[in-house]
Amino acid sequence: MTGNPSRPSNDAYLWSDHRWCVRCLRGYASAQAVVRDGVRWCAYPECRGGFLGDSWDWALVRILYPDFPERPVWGVVYDVPELR
Repeated sequence: MTGNPSRPSNDAYLWSDHRWCVRCLRGYASAQAVVRDGVRWCAYPECRGGFLGDSWDWALVRILYPDFPERPVWGVVYDVPELR
């Protein structure tokens, strides 16, 4: 992790095969990301979050919240204020 040590970094953005979206606060499998015009987006159709710019790797989310499930449950909102 780089930068401000009190704020986690998203430098290693592909530690696992799941992401957590900053905009809709839900997790999804990376393979579920929607591709529009060659750009990957959050897997939830109503969300406009970008795959890289607006999401964090689920492994990092679990470092902050180890009680979260190993894989995010589809549709469940996970509030992670440290990463918003």
